[in-house]
Amino acid sequence: GPDKKNLENLVGKLELNEYVKFTGMIMPDEVYKYYQLGDVFVCASTSESQGLTYVEALASSLPLVCRKDDCLLDVIEVGKNGFVYENHDDFVDNILKANKDMGKKSLEISKKYSKEEFGRTMEKLYKDILGVEK
Repeated sequence: GPDKKNLENLVGKLELNEYVKFTGMIMPDEVYKYYQLGDVFVCASTSESQGLTYVEALASSLPLVCRKDDCLLDVIEVGKNGFVYENHDDFVDNILKANKDMGKKSLEISKKYSKEEFGRTMEKLYKDILGVEK
């Protein structure tokens, strides 16, 4: 986005070019490959409109470290598949605590967001609205 140049300069200043890559736009059918390269999914967003990135990270068996947000109450089980943070110190501590074993729980949680589960939920909702027996 608009901060790309500033972020590239910061990465250079901090001598992190070896570790940080700015890939540009990734084709949707290639995104999963980038999740698989990671060890931890980190998000500092304070407004996620659809939350797809969280679900993609879960399905990729990644532990999550995200800014505290009520939208994540069913996504992150603190200490089991990741952590939430509210300040810089918590952010750093939680990154260091996140581990690959948490990825198993992330994968389990991701199943709540599958297309099959979505279909079951919508069917139940429609039946409830219409007063149809289950």
